Amino acid sequence: MRRKYRMGGHDVYVNASLGLTVFPGDFDDPEKLIRFATAAMHEEKARGGDGWRLFDESMSRQTVERLQLEARLHRALEQHEFVVRCQPPVQADDGLIVGREALMR
Repeated sequence: MRRKYRMGGHDVYVNASLGLTVFPGDFDDPEKLIRFATAAMHEEKARGGDGWRLFDESMSRQTVERLQLEARLHRALEQHEFVVRCQPPVQADDGLIVGREALMR
């Protein structure tokens, strides 16, 4: 699915990542079909893209888990639940400080 075009003296590379679902097998609700096709497309992109991926149920679980994690992170940010701590890495043998680290907890 990769193709090269010449535009304005420059090579432009275009590729496509497709996510596919089956109607009515994967559901007959148009919104769910689009959501599942999008999940399959993201799965294809995560594997390097430039191809197609057929939706399967494991993708739905992964998508739901990712969305739940994102929602929890947004809520934690809004409620100021993250704390930044600075911590110096120390060599075990002589206690010499060898850098700086910032940690978010």
